[in-house]
Amino acid sequence: MLELFRQKMPLSCLLYGLLERCFSAERLDRIFLDNAKEQYTREILFSTVCDLMLSVVLKIHPSINAAYQKHPEPLGVTVSALYEKLKGVELSVSQALLRDTSEDLSAILDALGFIPEPWLPGYPVRVHREVGGGALPGKSLVVFDPERRLMRDVFPCEDGHAQERRLLGAVARAIRAGELWIADRNFCTEGFLNQLRHHGAYALIRLHRNLPLTEQALFSPSRKAKGGGYWKSR
Repeated sequence: MLELFRQKMPLSCLLYGLLERCFSAERLDRIFLDNAKEQYTREILFSTVCDLMLSVVLKIHPSINAAYQKHPEPLGVTVSALYEKLKGVELSVSQALLRDTSEDLSAILDALGFIPEPWLPGYPVRVHREVGGGALPGKSLVVFDPERRLMRDVFPCEDGHAQERRLLGAVARAIRAGELWIADRNFCTEGFLNQLRHHGAYALIRLHRNLPLTEQALFSPSRKAKGGGYWKSR
């Protein structure tokens, strides 16, 4: 049967195998053990919880409860205990899960010979996206790689009413030299812009009217040359 699938649907089998490698149970449980500070494993493994959640994300099942009921093997816990396990997943574990698997997925794209079309040649682009939780009172700041269509990092916050600027200190640690960061005006703070400059990165951010900046003309040795402009603190 497996050989038949390999012959008739080679790309589907390849994708399935790559995803299984990336989200293997051993790897998921290692990420949990390395990053969990308070939560522990007793009756149910973190990899099992991820497997159930993935079946909902991929729309195989409409809910966690449905995935629990359809699981081929008894899980040894009640559905209420399963929901408590999900509710207790720590932010550090969620962040490490995204970072780790994003790196692996990027390596898979390289191995498959994927050549992304650059948004701006010579500059790795990073886009800030704010994600509000539909079911939970939280939000996240996501660092998105638009060329590879991958989320590179996530900065979750349990307080859904918190201002995203509270997370910029943590986001600044993800900046790498040469990157171009694109974001809305809420990210246009003097502190964050200074962090971008400190790390040798660039910004394409909508100017916030409360930011104390003035526009300066670029110096040009030739009077005929047309310079652009840049922003400087008052």
